[in-house]
Amino acid sequence: MITDLPIILLSLFLLDQLPENFLRVITLAGGAFVLYLAWRLWENWRKGSDEITLDSEQSSGSFWRGALVNLLGPGPYLFWALVSGPLLLSALRTSILAGAAYLIGFYGVMVLTLLGLAILFHQTRRLGPRVVHGLLLVSIIILVVFGALLLRQGILG
Repeated sequence: MITDLPIILLSLFLLDQLPENFLRVITLAGGAFVLYLAWRLWENWRKGSDEITLDSEQSSGSFWRGALVNLLGPGPYLFWALVSGPLLLSALRTSILAGAAYLIGFYGVMVLTLLGLAILFHQTRRLGPRVVHGLLLVSIIILVVFGALLLRQGILG
């Protein structure tokens, strides 16, 4: 979260300079990207693989190394430029309060969801691989719905 602020500011600055039609294209690209992530997870799910590999940010155990990986990796830039940036920019165009509410809601939900998922997945491992496999399917469905909503917003404006 520490490195997200400069990434968000850079993404918003760049997105604000672009014509409205280009934002629709970015929103469509974001929807396609989310659907691609769902497809990749679906491929693993179909093969019966419910192991989630950890990247260096998650497994390093080092706060600063994780922050550096987040700052230098493409993931946050893609997410804020393609998915969340256009949504935040739209909220900010409504009002500063709407933009602040979006950010507070986004990070509040993200932190609580990640904490809840960590606890849930830790506990469900005891219930066996079928439960974990089912939770991955739920994750796929959520990604597909979110991707479809982004595509719809990109098409309808």
